Parts: sequence; C-alpha cells; structure tokens
Amino acid sequence: MSIRQLPADLINRIAAGEVVERPASVVKELVENAIDAGAQRVTITTAGGGKTLIRIEADGGGMDRDDLVLSVERHATSKLQDDGLDDIRTLGFRGEALASIGAVSHLGIASRPDGAASGLRLVVDRGSKSGPLPHPMNRGTIVEVGDLFAAYADYTFRDRFPAIALYLSIDPAEVDVNVHPAKAELRFRDGGAVRGAVIRAITGALEAAGHRASSTVADDVLAALQAPEPTRWPSGFTEPPASYEIRPGAAAALPGFSEPSARFEPAPPALAAFEEFPLGAARAQLFENFIVAQNGSSLVLVDQHAAHERLVYERFKAELAAGPVASQAMLIPAVIELPEEDCERIEAAAAALEQVGLYLERFGPRAVAVRETPALLGQTDIEPLIRDIADGLAEWDSVAALGDRLDAIIGRMACHGSVRSGRHLRVDEMNALLRQMESTPHSGQCNHGRPTYVELKKSDLERLFGRTR
Repeated sequence: MSIRQLPADLINRIAAGEVVERPASVVKELVENAIDAGAQRVTITTAGGGKTLIRIEADGGGMDRDDLVLSVERHATSKLQDDGLDDIRTLGFRGEALASIGAVSHLGIASRPDGAASGLRLVVDRGSKSGPLPHPMNRGTIVEVGDLFAAYADYTFRDRFPAIALYLSIDPAEVDVNVHPAKAELRFRDGGAVRGAVIRAITGALEAAGHRASSTVADDVLAALQAPEPTRWPSGFTEPPASYEIRPGAAAALPGFSEPSARFEPAPPALAAFEEFPLGAARAQLFENFIVAQNGSSLVLVDQHAAHERLVYERFKAELAAGPVASQAMLIPAVIELPEEDCERIEAAAAALEQVGLYLERFGPRAVAVRETPALLGQTDIEPLIRDIADGLAEWDSVAALGDRLDAIIGRMACHGSVRSGRHLRVDEMNALLRQMESTPHSGQCNHGRPTYVELKKSDLERLFGRTR
C-alpha cells in the first residue's frame, strides 16, 4: 500500500485521542494555557461533569486576530523560542490542545488584547471553523467547550447512546498485565497509539457508511409486520365472508389502495435505469409522506420529510463551515409578536443568528422584525421557526453559549425548511430526492437519529408471505 498524507481533520481526531482523554484533560490543558499566557485570575465553570460545558475565563494578555486564528491550528504555539526544545519554561509547548479539543467538541474562543477596541470570537465545531466575529468583552480570553465527545448527536435518538463491541488484537508484549493484584485492570504500554487506532476505526466506519441506514432497521420492520394482530373482517361481517360480490361494470374497492392518500405514478421507461442506483427508482407516494422505490433486488420506503431534513441540514453545515450562511431579503419584513423575555433573548442572540443567515431586530417591546432569512430555506413560514428558536434559547439558559450551539439552530432550521409531510411529489421530484440522499453522507438518519428509509430485500418479502424454500 502506498504512503499518503492523512487529511487534517483525521489528524486532529487522532491527536484528540492522545490529548483529550476525559473532561479533566480539557480543563488541565486550558488552565495551563491560561497560566502560560500570564493570567492572574482563572475562573472555571462546568456543567454535566464537563461533557455539557467547560468554560475557562482568564485575564491573561489576550490574542489579536492573527493569533486567534492560528491558535486552533495544529503545532501553532507561542511557547517555543528559536524552534528549540532545550529550554522549556512553560507548562505546554506542542501546540495541539485547542486543535484537538475542537475536533471532538463545539469550541468557542473569545479574546481581547490590550489596546483592542473589542474582542473577537472564533468557533470550531468538530473541526469546522467559523469567524472570528466581534465580541464584547474585557481584556483576556474566554474558552468554552460544549458537547464534548455527543459526535453521535446527529445519528441517534435523543436520550439514547451508542453501544460498541470492541475487539483489539495486540502483541502481548505491548500489554502490562501486572498493574492490579486481582488482574481487574491492565495497561497498554503505548496507550496513545491504541486510542488513536480506536478513533481511526470508528471514524472510518462512520464515513464508510455513506448514505446507509442502520442495519437493524429492516429487521425491526419485519418483526413489526410479522407481529400478530386481531383479525378484522370487512365492515358488516362477523366472520370470514365466503366471497366478495363484484358486479359487472363495477370495480372492487379494496381497503387502502382506493384511498386518495395512496398515489401511484408509473415511472417512465427512461427511469428504469434508476433501479441500478442504491435507492432505486421511485414508483409511488403513499399517505402523502412515504416514497416507494425499487432497486434491482429490494423494495425501498423513504420518509420524505426526514430524508430532506438531513439533506438541508448537511448543506447548512457546509455553508456555515465556509462562512456566514447565504441569506435572502424579504420584500416586507415579517413582524412576529413574542413574549418580552423571548424578544430579549433573540435580540441578544442577533449577531450569532446572522452567521446562519437570519437577520432580525427588535420591533417594540414584544415583537421582532425578520429582514432576511437563510436562502436554503426558500419560501418558508418564518413565524414557527422564530418561535422554535426562541424556545431553544430559553432551554439553553445562556445566550453566551449560542455560538457553540449553532448546529442546534441549523437543525431547527432544516426541520422547518424541508419537504413537509402531506406534500404531493412528482416522480421526477421523488427521484431527485433519492439521488441527493445517495450523495449525502449520513443521509440514512435524520438529524434526530430516526431512519430516513427502510430497505426490504426480495428475500425478506418472500419470507413475509411464507415463500421460503
């Protein structure tokens, strides 16, 4: 196998396995940085044992724009003089801590040096950088680390946690088994290398999954279909009818397929080639929300709202990583009435909301005026979105932490801007959605962790009908 340069985000994640073992490791690294920067006073705030929030506020020298941008790059440090390792007078010197922390969390750094008119704030969201933007503060540096390690947040249901069966093969000579009298613990001689290998394996597995859904989804569906239910005879019958009477010239109305919510549109002959794609060719739309597709060997059922929500969310993330999200001006600003406390929270968060393409301002004591909305949302109903964001701000308690929660904001926006349940789709629209899903990473789950599609193999369908050989 030829040698290749690893991508920067993977390098940072490997380094994170070496630097960031637990929340206490993050506190240690950040406090050491503050002391090395000449801080006389350091304030530490944590929530959720450090996993939800770690906030370090220090009155050190602060950083200007150039230093702030460089501070989150790997091996960028102010602690080595003359590129030598012979005279180390600081607590740290490798320049890896902030880059590593930013790879596994939502990292916000605000800093103001002496003589600066205001501070600047930079955000690193699991390796994706945005800013710096103006930030009011006193001299010094404030570092906020949120949702440390919660990397599965976009792929699992709320209040559920990933489980993993981990098998390690390692040379016994690299394991020290004589560290506990009851052999309840052992120690790897090179723990950093083992952690790095585990992180690479998990990251590679997630990236290799592409658009695929969980492998257990189809099994759950089959189990649900095979579960016994009470027998229901047609209306008016108390026992199985001997036969249905079909009068000449009249069509038999079978329950379900005669209902308006079941639409079938045969795919044009040219679309037959789509069956070669992983998610196949669209054949019908059921209950105004589910797309029925067929590939070469399977039946595919797609939740159009959940699928499009993931697509919009991923596009939001890509735009946010490249800079402020593009916006579109409204012909007439939308004035939305809210409780006064919600208006105050939204007004305080206005600068952060502009990063995601939402421009608004206070409009009296109990209203806000929305002037621009994210272009990705198109013509969306803005009032429910603003109310949803206001609820989120109230839930998070602190507007100061909003910069680290922009992913939650764009998640709410993606939900409001996606194809809604109940919307009729043409065959070409359904096929376009399937093709976009195939080219979008992690589109097998919406950003709430629900599956976006179910794939039932032909053999699965045959088992349902007892056609097994």
